[in-house]
Amino acid sequence: MKPYLLMIVVWVCVTASVTSDDEVTPECASETKNLMAQEFKPSDATYQEPDVPIQKATFSMGCFWGVESVFGALPGVIRVKAGYTGGTKENPTYRSLGDHTETVEIEFDPERISYGRLLKTFWVNHDPTEINTVQYMSAIFYHDDNQKKLAEESKADQEKDLGKKTLTRISPASVFYDAEDYHQKYFLRQHTNFVKSLGLTNRDFLISWRATKLLGYITGNGDVEHLEQEKEALGLRDDHMSYLLAAQNSQTEGSCSAKKDEL
Repeated sequence: MKPYLLMIVVWVCVTASVTSDDEVTPECASETKNLMAQEFKPSDATYQEPDVPIQKATFSMGCFWGVESVFGALPGVIRVKAGYTGGTKENPTYRSLGDHTETVEIEFDPERISYGRLLKTFWVNHDPTEINTVQYMSAIFYHDDNQKKLAEESKADQEKDLGKKTLTRISPASVFYDAEDYHQKYFLRQHTNFVKSLGLTNRDFLISWRATKLLGYITGNGDVEHLEQEKEALGLRDDHMSYLLAAQNSQTEGSCSAKKDEL
C-alpha cells in the first residue's frame, strides 16, 4: 500500500459516506459489484483466535472506516474496532456523539509489532495539520507513561519533518465506547456473500482477529505474502483467496458500498 492511499479512503468516508442526511455512500463500481455477486458454498473450516499477551493503542485520524483497514492489515495487530472516546458524554452514538471523537482501539502483540511502529502508521496515513471538527480530529490516546513519551517524541519528530506544528492532541486514554454494528469492519460487510460463507457474526465483526485481518486484506492494505501465510489460520479456501486477491485488484480495492442506501 502506498503511504497516501488511506488518506484517499478516509476522505471518501468523511465526505461521501452515509453518515448524515446530506451524505451518501461511495457506490461500488460495476467491476466490484460483479465480484460481490459471486456465490460461495458455506465454509466448515475452523479457526482459532490468537492467544497472546496484548497491549492497546488508541488513535483518531478522521473517519474510522479506513483507519480500521490500515491497522488491521499490520502483522502483529490482533484486533481493531471502531468507537468513540475523548469526550464527557456517556454512551454516545453516531447520531448523538456529543464531544467525542471517532477513534479506533487496537489490540496488538508487542512481541511482533512495537508501539513505535503503530505511531509511524498513524502519522503517514492522515494529515495531522488539517483543521477538523472534534468528531474527526487527529489524536493519540495513550495507555501508560511509555506510550505518552513515545507519542510526544513522535509528534516532535513529525513537526520537525513537516516544518510546522500539527494539530494532533495527545491525551490519556479514557472510556472507549464501541461504535454501532454497521460501523465495525464497514468495508468488509459490503461483501455479503463472502462474509456469509464464512459465518461471520456481528460479534465477530467487533472483536475477532479473523474479521480484522480480512478487512485489511480485502481493502488492499495487506500484502499477498502475509495473506498466503495466514490462509489456513483464517480458515480460507482457494475460492476465498481468489476473491480477496480480486478485491485487492479492483478499482476501489474493496473500499466502497454495495448500494446507495441509508445506513
